[in-house]
Amino acid sequence: MKKEHHCIFTGCCVGLGNHRYFYIFLFLMWGSTLYCSFLNSFFIWPYVGGFNMWAFVRLVLPGVWLLLEPSLDTLYAFLFSINVIGFLFMSVLMYYYTGLLIMNMTTHENNHRKGQKYDHGREHNIKV
Repeated sequence: MKKEHHCIFTGCCVGLGNHRYFYIFLFLMWGSTLYCSFLNSFFIWPYVGGFNMWAFVRLVLPGVWLLLEPSLDTLYAFLFSINVIGFLFMSVLMYYYTGLLIMNMTTHENNHRKGQKYDHGREHNIKV
């Protein structure tokens, strides 16, 4: 069996039989974090003081702001930053696994520079 890896988020092994469902899971998680980040940005701006440089610093360094000025506004900004970090993490995973999907390779094959013996072209790899 062409095994990919054991996913700690889903609690199961990803292999040839369920790779497409894992990719759909990644895509839905990426879309969800993008949606939440976009909607939360409208909610958070009044709490961080509008759109200015100080508000940007508060969102980039929420832990420092949480220590200096503990309040409910700071907690909102901290949770928003965690959401944005989750979106960035999911974006990296989507980029990495999209490349592997197009080449029809597993993470193990990619990391150990094994040949692309299962690569049948982009269109066929995506269909399968």
